[in-house]
Amino acid sequence: MKGRIVAGAVGLVVLVIFVLGQLGGEDEPSVEPSGGWRSGAPSGIGGWAAVLDHEGVGLRLRDVDPSDLRLLPGTTYLFAESLLDGSSARRVAREVRRGARVVAAGSDARRLLRALGEPVPTLSGPPGTAVPATRAPETTATDRVARSGPVWATPPRDLRALLVLEARAPEDRVVAGELRVGRGRVVVIPDRGVVDNRGIVRADNAAFAVAVTGRGRVVALRPRDGASTGGLPPRAVVVVLLLALAAAAALVSHGRRLGPAVLPDEDPTPGRSGYVDALAAVLARTSDRTTATTRLRARGRTVLARRVGLAPDAGPDEVRAAGLRAGLTEADAAALAGGDDGPGRTTDLQAVGRALARLEGDTR
Repeated sequence: MKGRIVAGAVGLVVLVIFVLGQLGGEDEPSVEPSGGWRSGAPSGIGGWAAVLDHEGVGLRLRDVDPSDLRLLPGTTYLFAESLLDGSSARRVAREVRRGARVVAAGSDARRLLRALGEPVPTLSGPPGTAVPATRAPETTATDRVARSGPVWATPPRDLRALLVLEARAPEDRVVAGELRVGRGRVVVIPDRGVVDNRGIVRADNAAFAVAVTGRGRVVALRPRDGASTGGLPPRAVVVVLLLALAAAAALVSHGRRLGPAVLPDEDPTPGRSGYVDALAAVLARTSDRTTATTRLRARGRTVLARRVGLAPDAGPDEVRAAGLRAGLTEADAAALAGGDDGPGRTTDLQAVGRALARLEGDTR
């Protein structure tokens, strides 16, 4: 018993440690994409994250379900991993209207512009530099920004331009800007090369990337793999299965055994309570043991006759044989059969009572 308790305690501790390990840890995916926030590949944006960390901006990464996305007012959310689709971009646009601030770069910026119903930049040209459109807080420390991607020839009417091409002929060509959306704001940088690992080390790109991020609470959100299909994350499935297995094992180990482990070699004796009740009822009505024995024997023959088809006028030998066929012992069958109705003895009374209790118990 002690060994089972120790084994159960050890198993429970191991299970708890495993569950905590599955549920705890970082919210980041186990395999970082090449264009992710922890990637050092040329297309990655690990450099942007490192610059923010160097400047004291604590960037937090979160994987979320796009169908249940919530953006808090007063928080800046970064989207730059090219993981937004049309549905999740529309969800982000709805959440921005509630007061959040979003900075989107590359394809995430373009999808968000489509979700907002704004024109998407399509004009491209040779690599060059961009300059601040105005001395706004986002461009205070910026003189030149290297760029090589798409720009607006005709920007959205409500866009506040942050960066424009250095050569303005024949018209302004906007590289990045900010839109007011409800109570929130969206900074769009369609040219992801401004902030990726290849571009952030050039000109004043790092200063611009830090400036547009801001100094408050900053979170990078990424749709969780498989979340849009409605399925549980793999870790959650493993945890649920382990908990179900542990519950089943606990039920089995603590459950009561149904019946004996090994069948007995012989039938158990008849219930003592039936015998005691029958004998007590007779003795309570009379103190004459001869009469009590006669009444019990008559009742036993009646029950025996119903079971084995005994004739009403059957003799002692026939009653004895019928009692043996009904499962009575030799002594009880002989007592039930009787030979005469002479003076009753205690042993005869007990034997007839046992026979009657056995027969009535089997009948029920």
